[in-house]
Amino acid sequence: MWKGKLKIEDEESMTEFFANTSDALITQDEKNRIAEVVQEADTVSWPMEIVFEIQEDTWEAFSNNHPDEAKVIENHLEQQPTEA
Repeated sequence: MWKGKLKIEDEESMTEFFANTSDALITQDEKNRIAEVVQEADTVSWPMEIVFEIQEDTWEAFSNNHPDEAKVIENHLEQQPTEA
């Protein structure tokens, strides 16, 4: 499994990130939920971090179908130990 941590500097950066991220990585429902939480929060500490996990076979398919997006994201991925 791969785990990615992406630092988002501010709300404008978050909006731009969501606009340029395919639904294959973060679904529209997930994008809407994150944006809703940010909007409803009394205060938001920027930068914030979005953490996601991707199974190896899912990452392989994603990177084949979205090579430009994968090139940007792969710099943020760390391989996680496989649980037995």
